[in-house]
Amino acid sequence: MIVKIKVFSVLQDIFRSSEIRIEIDSKDRVSVRELITYLIKLYPELSELMKNIPVIVLVNGEVVSDNHEIHENDEIALIPPSSGGL
Repeated sequence: MIVKIKVFSVLQDIFRSSEIRIEIDSKDRVSVRELITYLIKLYPELSELMKNIPVIVLVNGEVVSDNHEIHENDEIALIPPSSGGL
């Protein structure tokens, strides 16, 4: 299964892009938890970041839990908290 993941803010530094595509085994679906575990194997620095800040996972525009199943062609976004102001 090939998934497309959009990343924002400091995550772009880790992934060196605002969007990545990865192939995950040949399963028809994978949980968010499994996806994050796989991403940490590919990008070990992600582990340290996620220990310190929460990352929101959206699938098809909806915030989802760790056990949510991702299917091929789902749109995934990883969004860390951000701060800002005027």
